[in-house]
Amino acid sequence: MRLRIHHATTYEYASPVDTATQVVRLTPRNDFGQVMLNWEVRASATLGDPSDAGRPRVPIRAQLVATEDGYGNRVHLLSVASPHRSTRLVAGGVVETSHALAEANGGTTDLPLSYWLRETPHARAASTIQQFIDSSGFRPEEESDWTPSEHVLERMMHDVRARIDFTVGATHVLTTADEAMARGAGVCQDHAHALIAVARALGIPARYVSGYMWPGHDHVVNASHAWVDLHVPGRGWMAFDPANDCRPGDAYVRVAIGLDYFDASPTRGVRQGTAIGERMDVQVEIYPVDPGPLPQGAGISGQV
Repeated sequence: MRLRIHHATTYEYASPVDTATQVVRLTPRNDFGQVMLNWEVRASATLGDPSDAGRPRVPIRAQLVATEDGYGNRVHLLSVASPHRSTRLVAGGVVETSHALAEANGGTTDLPLSYWLRETPHARAASTIQQFIDSSGFRPEEESDWTPSEHVLERMMHDVRARIDFTVGATHVLTTADEAMARGAGVCQDHAHALIAVARALGIPARYVSGYMWPGHDHVVNASHAWVDLHVPGRGWMAFDPANDCRPGDAYVRVAIGLDYFDASPTRGVRQGTAIGERMDVQVEIYPVDPGPLPQGAGISGQV
């Protein structure tokens, strides 16, 4: 399947921000059953009151520098070094996907499997998740040298989803996996963190994945998506989407991987100056396109 994606993020402030720097992960990976055919990332900033339509906004220089992080994610560093009242990031292009996303695959990271067993503060098996594991029967007590099957991992995904309802607004970006399970509510980030915490506590290497999912109907979605890679001995990495209680397929586009959300978040940064009245707007459009000639000018912008 070929999916066209348009992801726009706008930050607006009631008073000028002196400077801002962001790490931007909005470029799909060329691995795991997908190929990026055409992609571009652009940034702009302006000075002027966003609410005053009668006065022109003054363009401010916004610099993008492309690089790659230790996970093999394509990263842009965005820097706005002058006072500004709005910043806009636009990423988009065409990605070709396949059903191979859910199948066993080695991925494109040189990190050892033991690295993906590391706990993080937001994906850790604290008391509630540990109680969930103890009562689950995922690992038979009599089997000291246990190797999880694909079927067991799918049941683990189903059980995590059954414990955490998908509820927008029930959690926030700093909510931990244990807190989300204790509340019994959260969003895709929380489902992913919970499944990762369960898996790592059982000795199963796990990766957080951020990306996109075409829902099969509406083209406009509210945000990007998140799911999990789990390592199956003898098979390799396999994808699991606990938020939707399914195995990802050709409707999914992988963008970044990491230990948790904070390694793979679409945007993350710092600013200087008091951001009074900050407002962030995100809109993602995803829709399939027929195979055929691709637009000219494909690439990654380095500076706008």
